[in-house]
Amino acid sequence: MRYLLPLFCLLMAACSSSDDTPAPLPDAAPASFYVINQGSYYDGIDGSISAVDTETGAVVSDAFMAQNGVSIGGSPQAGCSYDGTFYVPAFESNRVWALNAENLQVEGVVTTTLPTAVLALQDYLLVTNNDGHLSVYNRSDLSLVKQIEVGSNPCNMVHVGDMVYVSISDGYNYPTYENGYRLARFSVSDLTVVDYIEVGMNPGQLLATTGGELVVVCRGDYSMTPSRVYKVNPKTGASTYICDGSYIALQGETLLVINAVTDWVTYETVNTYEAYNATTGNLLRTDILEAPLPAMPIAIQCLPSGDILVASQLSLYDYTSPGILYHYDADGKFKAQYSVGVAPCGVIY
Repeated sequence: MRYLLPLFCLLMAACSSSDDTPAPLPDAAPASFYVINQGSYYDGIDGSISAVDTETGAVVSDAFMAQNGVSIGGSPQAGCSYDGTFYVPAFESNRVWALNAENLQVEGVVTTTLPTAVLALQDYLLVTNNDGHLSVYNRSDLSLVKQIEVGSNPCNMVHVGDMVYVSISDGYNYPTYENGYRLARFSVSDLTVVDYIEVGMNPGQLLATTGGELVVVCRGDYSMTPSRVYKVNPKTGASTYICDGSYIALQGETLLVINAVTDWVTYETVNTYEAYNATTGNLLRTDILEAPLPAMPIAIQCLPSGDILVASQLSLYDYTSPGILYHYDADGKFKAQYSVGVAPCGVIY
């Protein structure tokens, strides 16, 4: 994606509208959900947000641009939703957008260094910065409260009780990742890092079960050490290997796992789709999705209904074509697919 210089005048105009009535999203009924697309930084393609209406199959390919008249910027990451507002980080453009959840109109913007993930709580908006910090903002006015050093290249966050757990990947320190292998435990009440929990190499995606345990994808070194999924007891710090896996989602207490394994001699990738009991770690079933299957999955999520969404590039190693969002019901039966933006990486609703 093309790196964007700050568009201060346009952003001020977008954020200071005096019209209190949200405008409808152009060219579509209210969206069932929105898809965050990263674009392709190296190919000069900006990110986007696609609006999907599952009732009609209609897709607005760049709903953010259609609503606000500006690009969302470079390499947006999977965002979060809280109390009628979406928060979406744009990594290469050094900002986090606050958007009206009904129509994607800009409500505010935070300027922050290389944001990788966001987490909205009642009082705070937390942002992980790739420079090794966790930034805390007041959610009410997006003012900076505190910035804390947490560790090299923090990736993802999850909230359990009074604690927020942050995966510390040290992901730029190939091949050892020696300053990663851990989760930072951050106290929301004290706004301090309490301690660290040891996990596998290069931790990234992080989820919490309904019972308060953590599930983390430790991505290895993309070569000799495979990507692995661990369950972590936050009270004891003990971690248990569940399976090899690249992307995860929780469907109640069922853990859905996509494992993408690439042969670096032939550059062929084989994807497997499995389900595990998130509490016991026991394998429940294999081949959980019926055809058609994604060619190059990037992310998996579940809707509150249990329906399964898998974001994929159009084909193996195609980094410039519009991606595909595959929609399956809770049992893995194919329902629909939607053409969205380049490199879809997450769904927000």
